[in-house]
Amino acid sequence: MYPSLFEGFGLPVLEGMQFGAATLTSNSTSIPEVAGDAAILLDPEDVEGLSQAMLRLASNREERDQLSKAGIKQAEKFDWKHSATALLDLYKDAMATPKR
Repeated sequence: MYPSLFEGFGLPVLEGMQFGAATLTSNSTSIPEVAGDAAILLDPEDVEGLSQAMLRLASNREERDQLSKAGIKQAEKFDWKHSATALLDLYKDAMATPKR
């Protein structure tokens, strides 16, 4: 559970998903992009909604397992090696582009 009010990227959410944690997090800032469909997304200030979602996950093994598997798959999209390679490719393209 990570009901952040503001997040620059969502690394704690991503780390939890990498380890197979069923994830309940905020529906704000950058987190929905990181979590995708692999987490329960709620308003971080909705205390009742958060508590109900926690109870639902605590009592529903099938949903926890589904979110765990989906989270691992979602986290693979943010692999460090892939990210570094993509950034290097951007730099190569920028250097190869003729200056105006």
